[in-house]
Amino acid sequence: MSQNQFLNSRNEFPMMYYLSILFLVFICWSCTGDGQPWKKLEGQAFEYRLIADDQLNTDKIAFGDEVEFDYSVKVEAEGKEIRLANLDTASTILEIPAKDNRNEFIEPLLLMREGDSLCMRILSKDAASLVDILPSELQDVQSTIIVEYRVHRVKNQEVLALEREQNYASSKGFLSIEDMYKERDRIRSEAGSVLTKLKQNALSYWSRELKAVQSTGGIDYIIEQEGEGASIQEGDEVYVYFILLAKDEGASFMVLDDMYVSANRFLVTVGNNELIPAWDLALSVLKKGAKAQFFIPADLAYGDGNARIKPNTPLVLALEVVAIQSQPHQ
Repeated sequence: MSQNQFLNSRNEFPMMYYLSILFLVFICWSCTGDGQPWKKLEGQAFEYRLIADDQLNTDKIAFGDEVEFDYSVKVEAEGKEIRLANLDTASTILEIPAKDNRNEFIEPLLLMREGDSLCMRILSKDAASLVDILPSELQDVQSTIIVEYRVHRVKNQEVLALEREQNYASSKGFLSIEDMYKERDRIRSEAGSVLTKLKQNALSYWSRELKAVQSTGGIDYIIEQEGEGASIQEGDEVYVYFILLAKDEGASFMVLDDMYVSANRFLVTVGNNELIPAWDLALSVLKKGAKAQFFIPADLAYGDGNARIKPNTPLVLALEVVAIQSQPHQ
């Protein structure tokens, strides 16, 4: 070791040593309270000492908040002290439940804010939720359980709701929540007209009056909006809105599914045979942004029928492709 390295190590050691001492003093002070009295809440069996972080101007933890915190547990029984968990273990993330589901371990957190530390003590006879963590030889012994908490981060219900909405929007292929709302508004506003037009065109199709009919794999269809980019290929994940009708006798139709009314994107992986055979055939002729209507014979639909429709029932499908997550193609 060089002289400089030796001097540096000597300079660093006291600093690390003093920091360690300060940390230990802080931990000890948080549980001893440095002489401050234990406090008690009416209706609660535990006593506590709170060290508030006055640097942070935050609200107290409340029902529905998500809390990230560390904790330690020790037990005092028969003149002995046993430590069961340490503060330096992995942090716990917990969503605070409603009153009926809370227990002696969770209640002290409701006294804290982000950055606070708290020490709680409770007799084992009053801590049904904590007794199970005790060693078997102490579970029937009168003891005092001491839990120390240190809160790192709190997300309130508003933040959590926004995060969940962002995650949901992302899972549906949207770039933002705003894009999702905008698309939902448009889809819902078009729901009635899409259904009406689909029924009208279906009647015209079966009376052989519908114009510009094309065919693919035994399915006839009309394109209302071409879309743009490459055609959908096998393996692509495609987000669509659709209405599916079953043709009844005469001029009537039964609505089997209507994703325009719910305004929820529907995800299909092309080529996975997730749905009736007509779906893959229909999607193969479309592009992003395309709108089309398909007239499906029974053998490419439900064939002998199911619980909702009779055997040999033709279907009518309106499809709009709103997003494509293309996969590598050979």
